[in-house]
Parts: sequence; structure tokens; C-alpha cells
Amino acid sequence: MFPARRGGLQAARAAMSASEEPQAPMSASEEPQVPMSASEEPQVPMSASGQPVVGASRDGAPRFSHIGAAVIVFGGLAAAGAVVGVLWSFLAPGVHGAIADTRDNGRVFVHLGNQADNFFIGTTLLVGMAAVVAVIAAAAAWQWRAHRGPMMVGALTLGSLACSAVAAGVGAVLVRLRYGALDIAGASLDAGHRIKYVVEAPAVFYGHTEAQIAVTLALAPCLAAVVYMFCVVACARDDLDAWPPAPVPEYRAPVVVPPVEGASSTA
Repeated sequence: MFPARRGGLQAARAAMSASEEPQAPMSASEEPQVPMSASEEPQVPMSASGQPVVGASRDGAPRFSHIGAAVIVFGGLAAAGAVVGVLWSFLAPGVHGAIADTRDNGRVFVHLGNQADNFFIGTTLLVGMAAVVAVIAAAAAWQWRAHRGPMMVGALTLGSLACSAVAAGVGAVLVRLRYGALDIAGASLDAGHRIKYVVEAPAVFYGHTEAQIAVTLALAPCLAAVVYMFCVVACARDDLDAWPPAPVPEYRAPVVVPPVEGASSTA
């Protein structure tokens, strides 16, 4: 009776497949790893070079805060506007004209030849110089990697506007001191002469209306914002490589476990 039972147990064991056999526990290095989802992957800060920053230490923090950097950019552009105004006052051409007495004891003023075009040339020269400063400042501000972002573009735009305004103000004062004010009625003509030649100061705006003044001042900040926008679009990172570095998922390659010998064979 006992030998028959023993033979039945052996036959049952022989019929078991290899997949049902108990497997020995694997070590930590042999355990299979599955790739985690984006929400489960650990977030580690990345440096500007693309390497993970362990612990996100403050050792690599910039010297100035974002607000301090914005103040520096704004102040630098305002100071550059004063330099532009001084330089423009020497480069802008004056407008030559003539004051003449009429037979009925009146006064008339006329521009000589195409000298009236110098009003447009002078204003365009001032706007162009301010625009060049704004474009250079935008490219330089983008190189300040740690402070890239909305605050920097805001400081750059407002600073370029201040540059245009300061340049116009300083330039207007200096050309007024250089050429003086044109007084047609009060101009004194030499004895025996009915004509007096004068030089009028160039203009800093295209006109005297509010819209014309706004267009003159807004060109430089618009160009600065557009240049900075192109730099942002060309950047490959969402955080623009600015400080602090944004956490990004740390990729772990899945580990492939080789099959165990005899795991799929049958007895």
C-alpha cells in the first residue's frame, strides 16, 4: 500500500512544469527593473552643462539677485542714453535757412534748398543710435545666463525706453545750447541787408503730437524685445539655463534579465 502511494507522488512531481517550480530569490543586482513613469521618476536639478546638481547647493548661485540684475540693466541703458544724446548733438546736421524783410515791413523765413530734410535725418539718426544700443543690450543681456527670464526682458524693454527718452532729452538740450532758439520776429538784420542766414537746431522727434513722440520712443524697446524673443525661441531648455536650474526627470535605462536555464522546459 505504501509503495503505491510513493509511486503516485513521484509521478505527480514529474508532471509539474518548470514554470511551477519554486525559484530561488535573486540578489539585488539580478532583480529586474522596470522603467518608471514620468510622475514616478526622481526629479534632480540640472546644471547649465546638462549634468545633475547633487543637493542643489547654493555654491553656484549668481552674485546678484534677479531684481539686482534688472536694476543694473535698466541703469546701464539709461546711462547709455545720455551718451547717445551727447554724441547725437555733434553728429546731427543743422537746418540752414534765411530770414528776410518784406516790403511791407514783415518777416519771412525759408529753408535753403533741401535743408528741411535735415529734420528727418536728425530724428532718424537719433532713433537709429538708440536702436543699435537696444539690440546690443539685448544680446548682452541674453549672455547673462543666470538671469534669463521675464524679469530681464522687462528690465531690458523699460531700459531701452529710458535710453530713448534720455537720449532725446539730452540731445535736445545740447543742440539748443549749440544753435540757440530761432526767433524770426526778433532777429536783427545788419544795416543795409534785408536777409540774414541762420542755422536751426535739428529735431529729436518726428512731430509734436503725442502719437509721433510715442512712435519715436517705442522703436528701440520694441527691437530689444524682439531680439530677446528670438534668443528665447532658439534656446533648447524650458528654463533657459537660468538660475535656479529647473528639476528634470533622471532617466534610468531598463535592465533586461536573461532567462533562467530550464525555466521554460518541461520535465
